[in-house]
Amino acid sequence: MRKTKASLITHPVRARLILTLMGRELTTQQIAALLPDISRTSLYRHMRDLTEAGVFQVVGETAVRGAVEKRYAVLRSATTLTKEDILEAGHDEFLRLVNGFLGGITDVYQTYLARREEGLNENIPLRVNSVNLTEEEFQQFRLQLTDLLSSVMATPLTPGRRRRVIALLGVPDQSDPPLEESPREGTVPPL
Repeated sequence: MRKTKASLITHPVRARLILTLMGRELTTQQIAALLPDISRTSLYRHMRDLTEAGVFQVVGETAVRGAVEKRYAVLRSATTLTKEDILEAGHDEFLRLVNGFLGGITDVYQTYLARREEGLNENIPLRVNSVNLTEEEFQQFRLQLTDLLSSVMATPLTPGRRRRVIALLGVPDQSDPPLEESPREGTVPPL
């Protein structure tokens, strides 16, 4: 059975690997140190699958004690799902994808909280809002967010800069249920 692009990155371990490597160049040893709960066998298998599929790319090699240590990076275009990818995946597979990435983001958050660093209120902009937009207004808003993120995504990691995971999720909510009409004065409401 052929894997869809979405199914390739749906697995919770692969989603965590993608999030861990996003915006970085790391070796498998470094990734293993950041994700100690993933067995080495599983880590190497998923790294191989993602590399063969073109999601990860080898960006450098270093000789270490007679072996070659590869540095990997995420090929950003390989993790972006098009309309066609989403339609091919279907609702259930796309839900698994979202759950995998939310689980990965939760893992990043839990790891940060476990370190008990100072400045929690400044370092975690946690906001949940609702907005009322037409489809056209939403697409414009989405483009503005994309432009804003794109303007900082290529910023190199240098002394004084820290990698930050930014996750945005916009979901169309349910419509409001219709209001029940108030009974007129002097009438008995139906049972």
